[in-house]
Amino acid sequence: MTLAISPRIASSNLSGILSLDSIKSADRSKRASRFGEYVESILDSIPDMILVVDSENTIIKSNDSARKALGLAKDDISGMHLNAVADIDMGKASHGSVPGTIKSVSGQIPTVFWAKRITDMQGEQCTIIVAKDDSGMATELKKKIDDLNSSYSQLFGYKEMMEESYEEFKKVSKKKDEFVSMVAHELKTPLAAIHGFSELLKNEKVFSDPKTREKYLGITIRETERLNRLVSQILDLSRIDLGTMNLNIERIDFSEILKIADENIRQRAEAKGLSLEFQIDRSIFIESDKERLIQIVLNLVDNAVKYTEHGSILVSAKADGTDIMFSVSDTGVGIPEEHFNKIFTRFYEVDSSFSRKVGGTGLGLSIVKEIVELFSGKIWFESKYGKGTTFFLRLPVKYRRPDEKITGN
Repeated sequence: MTLAISPRIASSNLSGILSLDSIKSADRSKRASRFGEYVESILDSIPDMILVVDSENTIIKSNDSARKALGLAKDDISGMHLNAVADIDMGKASHGSVPGTIKSVSGQIPTVFWAKRITDMQGEQCTIIVAKDDSGMATELKKKIDDLNSSYSQLFGYKEMMEESYEEFKKVSKKKDEFVSMVAHELKTPLAAIHGFSELLKNEKVFSDPKTREKYLGITIRETERLNRLVSQILDLSRIDLGTMNLNIERIDFSEILKIADENIRQRAEAKGLSLEFQIDRSIFIESDKERLIQIVLNLVDNAVKYTEHGSILVSAKADGTDIMFSVSDTGVGIPEEHFNKIFTRFYEVDSSFSRKVGGTGLGLSIVKEIVELFSGKIWFESKYGKGTTFFLRLPVKYRRPDEKITGN
């Protein structure tokens, strides 16, 4: 940013400054010398060209901008006559602008001068000349300063981005540690059961009793299945987080997905005395990944069976414009309202003791939600504690990546 010196500043401040450092002063004190050096550093920071001449127009002081324009060293320019470096009529020096030129290393530079005669503390007359180059060096210096300011702003922006990234990294690192801790805890439970009951089966008396043996083997098999399910879910979460979950997109008859769910779950529902009903449009086709779609539907219907002790489960699906609306309603235990905002959180269980009893891991719904979002769909629920829950799912009929924009209605 070009700093132009106003007449008021030049006449008041510079006159005092230059009087302390006048070349005519032979006996300057150390204090005045130090102050003079400080003044010189200030003058050198000004992008405009500054020259100070005595009453005979001999140059007694200059700043860095002037010396660069003239291509002269500090020792060389001191003592030179003004006419050697500039073409200006000093007889017209006043508070106003005085046109003229500087004889720079790149040729004659048209310059606007401001000149002010002052008297220093020793009573000697000198003239302060401020030259502003509107087409050459001062303009270039201004551009460099502007570029520097712009670069500084960018660096400040990068600094803020790095600070934000570091804070995000700390959050992710904390979540990773929590995740690892939860995984270790969840893995320990089935492993402890498998190990414990396997040890008991080594006992000859236990092994020789068919009922006890069958009971312990059943627990071991159930915990092994739970462990296998947990490992598979953790792998799914890892693939989702890393963006490496491969989707095999194809055209699917949605009624086939529900038929598979019926075949897998009906026996367990009827064993609990539950009514399992499917209400579906028979001609619903969707572009999706078949295996992942089965995973979503099975999880929702299986949860309904797990958390319902009596009553019914209703599964429905229908076309809704460019989407499929799918829902699973049950008359089960329901979800307390204070847990609503945590249902899709990883490893979260409303009732951990009941979840362990029915084989829950606290990962199923979080995986379902993230897969649904991979399909650019939406999942939500409604629930009344003690009366039941309904999960709703909306999926686009035509597969669309999450980052694709929706066009049309």
